[in-house]
Amino acid sequence: MNNIKNAHHFKSGLIANNCNNYKRQITYTDYITYLLGKNQLNQPKAKQSISDKDQFQEIKWQTIQAQEDNKFHAKELATGCIYLAYHSDQEQNAILNVSGHRMLYLNGVPHNGDMYTYGWMYLPVKLKKGINELFILGSTSDITATLLFPFSHAMMSLKDTTFPHVIFGEPHKILTGGLIVINSSDQPLTELSLVSRIAGKERTTKVPAIPPLTFRKVAMEFDTSGMVQRGVHKMELQLLESGNITDQNAGEILVVEPNECHSNTFISEIDNSVQYYSIVPQSVSGPEPPALILALHGREVFSLNLAHAHRPKNWGLIAIPTNRRPRGFTWEDWGRLDAMEVLNMVKEKFKVDHSRVYLTGHSMGGRGTWYLGATYPGTWAAIAPCAGYATTTLRGTEKEEPIRKSTNIEQLMRRAGNASNVLELMNNYKASGVFILHGDDDEIIPVDYSRRMKKLLAPFHHDLSYQEHRGGSHWYGNESVDSESIFDYFKPRSIPVSKQLNHIDFSTANPAISSTMHWLSIVQQKYPLKFSRIKADRDLEKKNIEIYTEDVLVCNLSLADFNIADTITITIDDCLNLYQVKDPEERIYFYKNNEKWTLGPDLNPELKGPHRYGTFKEAFKNRMVFVYGTSGTEEENNWNYNKARYDAETWYYRANGAVEMLSDKQFKASVYAHRGVVLYGNNSNNSAWEELLADCPIKVQTGLINIGETTYTGDDHGIYFVWPRADSPTALVAVISGSGMQGMRAAESCQYFHHQAQFPDFMVFNLDFLVNGLRGVKLAGFFGNDWSLENGELVENDQFTYSDEWV
Repeated sequence: MNNIKNAHHFKSGLIANNCNNYKRQITYTDYITYLLGKNQLNQPKAKQSISDKDQFQEIKWQTIQAQEDNKFHAKELATGCIYLAYHSDQEQNAILNVSGHRMLYLNGVPHNGDMYTYGWMYLPVKLKKGINELFILGSTSDITATLLFPFSHAMMSLKDTTFPHVIFGEPHKILTGGLIVINSSDQPLTELSLVSRIAGKERTTKVPAIPPLTFRKVAMEFDTSGMVQRGVHKMELQLLESGNITDQNAGEILVVEPNECHSNTFISEIDNSVQYYSIVPQSVSGPEPPALILALHGREVFSLNLAHAHRPKNWGLIAIPTNRRPRGFTWEDWGRLDAMEVLNMVKEKFKVDHSRVYLTGHSMGGRGTWYLGATYPGTWAAIAPCAGYATTTLRGTEKEEPIRKSTNIEQLMRRAGNASNVLELMNNYKASGVFILHGDDDEIIPVDYSRRMKKLLAPFHHDLSYQEHRGGSHWYGNESVDSESIFDYFKPRSIPVSKQLNHIDFSTANPAISSTMHWLSIVQQKYPLKFSRIKADRDLEKKNIEIYTEDVLVCNLSLADFNIADTITITIDDCLNLYQVKDPEERIYFYKNNEKWTLGPDLNPELKGPHRYGTFKEAFKNRMVFVYGTSGTEEENNWNYNKARYDAETWYYRANGAVEMLSDKQFKASVYAHRGVVLYGNNSNNSAWEELLADCPIKVQTGLINIGETTYTGDDHGIYFVWPRADSPTALVAVISGSGMQGMRAAESCQYFHHQAQFPDFMVFNLDFLVNGLRGVKLAGFFGNDWSLENGELVENDQFTYSDEWV
């Protein structure tokens, strides 16, 4: 980084072992965080023992010294905590750079970690006069920690840019990139602008407001009209405040040939951030629209690197989305949204043949291929997972979870993640061809995972091909993803025309994620997020449709393949209905009531449906904004802001994201219409509550949480829930709140940005889950299809009824 006048490298500290266990689940165990939340963590001292809980082994502080490269290394880091202290002669602001951890607390304030040791998490922080305490948690590697003291309060970082390529010979235009702007001051920066100069052309971009002591990856524009030579071009960058230079640096932009692999940027509808995808162009253009292959990268593989592993095809192009990061979300959650956003964008931009769309991926991308292939049947002519695994984790090939006893609340909480369980969606694979490729000597993802899928698919799948590469390891060269056998399998296959699709067998666990297969949709479920299935047979000549359902309350179907004025006989679960076709574009709805199916009107958008269904995490899209409360006590206001900032840091790190942070007083629903909102605080300290949640049956204020007839008093309960915006047919509000400071501290701890951590519509908890896991969850549930509690499902944690297996 430029603009740094001096640095302090931490070289000594204390380490405590056996104090945490971070897993990819809703809660993790961390005794240090538990004590911080309880305000019971004193300044550590060497040889001091602090543990008194049966859940943990003895926790004792020991001295630790950094090595010559300023790295702290110890085997205890995997489940330990490092304590570091810095004495400041004055109150001052600085930039904290720590690497190799999941999160940290500086003077009790949470900040996101750099678990993959990328090295580019620069956190603006406030140091108090005297001792400043750092608790660094959940190490995945060696730890380094440095305080940087800048010359300027407004800076750029080019360590993590998102820049596109320029295509030589294409019409000159304005392109968009993304880079980090840091505000290390105590005031919002509202008069910033970025100036780019490249090949003699200058472009100025207004920077959105950067709140105090935060950073944001901002969109910036540059003018390509002067770039008339291939190769690397230097781009000069200046950050201005009110016209005065506060920082300057230089980046690079690459000009490539049209037939070379390249990356394009776009503004994502998820959060208005700059994202990119890579393209392997079609080698030879012809009169026919090209086919499209969507390729999914593996863990720690950049999309452009995967592009370079593919040879161009003369019959189609290859598009590679990013999953939002090289690790991202294993192609679930926002990784799934990114993949489908890129798919739709590329379809339109390159005018591809919509009947020839294919899906493939390697390793984690192989898992993504199994997942997206089952989640969006009818979208792909064929899929080809390479060295993949269909289970949600790499723990076993037989079942998603081992059979064991579980409480009602565990069952409900885990049901929120049913959409990830593709083994329960196996019938969806019948909609496309399946080609499985795996090296038989794979030491990373054993070939047994693919053999298991072959065994499960073979009895019913009639277009299944399986190939093992003899002696093949996890990666045995580009052939691991670019095998001719895959593309020879793809090329002749296409999605049948609609009139040929007369049999449908479709399952989903969440209509908000996946609701439609060709002409038939599951709109509402009877039991939220259990597995719903619908089977249909259609005879266009006889003008009849027979449908059978499981856990479906509302379905709809298109009659576009019939003729206007045709009278169609529609039988659903033995209930007979007649309908005369009026409009080939219409979709007709059927509703189940008292075991009978009857024709009804279009779904009321105020009800749950594919447009918005929950769960809690579904609010984190639709160009979401974070709204923090400023109407409470100083302590409450600080927590609201710090938690919103912590989530913004986490979102940036995990999702290459950029989210707008607003105070409750800045937020106006009309200005942010149809956008997702994440609200921090409760009705006592966030004035946006009444505007967004006036009709919500969940009430949270200082000292009280009320959910229907259930009330929790005191200051020690946290809560997450989701609620539809009354002024939008699609947007949701996610609430991160508590009944007091201890409850709000509990709300810091859930891992909702982990793809394997799934949440119901609402849950109440306290700090106990940091030592007791899900036993610390007091209540959880789903709203009904009318967004009521009365017609929903609610489980309290005193109901210790056990089941023999997971639901």
